[in-house]
Amino acid sequence: LCSRLSCCVSGLCFARPYSESSRRGPKDEKHRKTVRRSKIAKQGRYKLAALAVVCVAAGVYYYNPTGLTKPAATAPVGENVLKAPPTPPASVAGASQGLRSGGPKMTKSPVTAAGGRLFRAACALEGEKGGNVVVSPLSVVVAMSMAAAGATEDHAAGKEIRQAMEHALVAEGGDEKAAHAYFTSLLTGIQSSDPKVETIVANSVWAKGDVLDSFKQVCSSAFHAQSLALNGAGPINDWVSTQTKGMIKKLLEKEPPGPAVLLNAVYFKGEWKHKFDPANTAKAQFRGFGGSPKECDMMKSDSKKTIYAETPTSHVVVLPYGSGRFSGIVALPKEEGPAAMSGAVGELFADAGSFSKVLESQSSKHVILSLPRFKVDYGPKSLKSALESMGVKSGFTQSQGFLRMTSDPSVYIEDVLHKAVIEVNEEGTEAAAATAVVMTRSLPPPPVHVTVDRPFLFAVHDKETDTLLCVSRVVDPEL
Repeated sequence: LCSRLSCCVSGLCFARPYSESSRRGPKDEKHRKTVRRSKIAKQGRYKLAALAVVCVAAGVYYYNPTGLTKPAATAPVGENVLKAPPTPPASVAGASQGLRSGGPKMTKSPVTAAGGRLFRAACALEGEKGGNVVVSPLSVVVAMSMAAAGATEDHAAGKEIRQAMEHALVAEGGDEKAAHAYFTSLLTGIQSSDPKVETIVANSVWAKGDVLDSFKQVCSSAFHAQSLALNGAGPINDWVSTQTKGMIKKLLEKEPPGPAVLLNAVYFKGEWKHKFDPANTAKAQFRGFGGSPKECDMMKSDSKKTIYAETPTSHVVVLPYGSGRFSGIVALPKEEGPAAMSGAVGELFADAGSFSKVLESQSSKHVILSLPRFKVDYGPKSLKSALESMGVKSGFTQSQGFLRMTSDPSVYIEDVLHKAVIEVNEEGTEAAAATAVVMTRSLPPPPVHVTVDRPFLFAVHDKETDTLLCVSRVVDPEL
């Protein structure tokens, strides 16, 4: 079996309002954003390439030419306004030294906690009967946290981002240096030494002259971010293509009209520890939400040592990569239909520790698993409304919210975009090294049958750091 998430793009976009005295970019032109699907290698591996772009004007971007704001009391979702406090530009202290990767493990991961909430919100906005959804918690949380590092001290913009990104799980009292130390440790610790698993997490700050050096220093210290000159879309697209191994070749159509682009890229490639025998793959029906059943290639495995967990709403199967640190996780709702899927999402991501608790309850079972080959092409989609539902509102307004990033008080987050492609098949991975025969005096329990012939959830998880690299709702396998 092999599984690949080839593309995942999420972008936080900062912009300046248009005015006669502050003109950035064309007055009436709406900038388009383009993310091209990259070719996926036909080798049997799981691949993930995720991008999060925090744009002070844009990586993937929108531009507001009107400069108009609306009263907060009447602002609908997506148009929230906060009056600017009389806060002068604040200097950014250097990030604290990161925790060593061999330090104590976190019982709750900000990435998994915030990513779960974001995934719930994205699914809700897509609708119960909506289509596929894919979110890369690692990419989005890291990019948002870089933006928070540039937020004006004690301003609501930064506080809301830090709260939504669950920084309190690793920063007692909201201490920013402690949060930065966590991300320094995470970005070091997430790197894999397993020859069958490759991970890349890269950050960069693309800046013009009015981005503060102190902000770039924090991004370098806490997030290992390169500082590069913002000079057109071409160099940004080249950097994206390099970090994602060519899976995302083009992110921006044009140079964004603002002072900086903050960019995060996540790439993951892992070989399954055990494979599904291609000889057992057969045609089968997959039933989505409504409509006619769709024919798919159904892979099958029968193992007495499958990692399995059961919740009130779902069957959960854990499929390890390489040495087992990273896993692909399949969650199949016990009941059919959109309501059952919503219930499963709500249960698995009910609070900061829900997903981890499910994994802690796993055991080795005899499981007969049927899983379709699938490919999901998602986005680009805006995450702005999803983030606003999580309380990130002030940063989307012209409120002097990012004066530790730039001295320009008009800079604000314009939008957050996300793009993802997932592909799963059974090629090119290693078979189990040995077959265990267990002798017993009593009859073994009957096997658990998990037949994934209807919408399901799929995630990639790092158990060492309790970090979700991606989580997806697969309604249409597309293959």
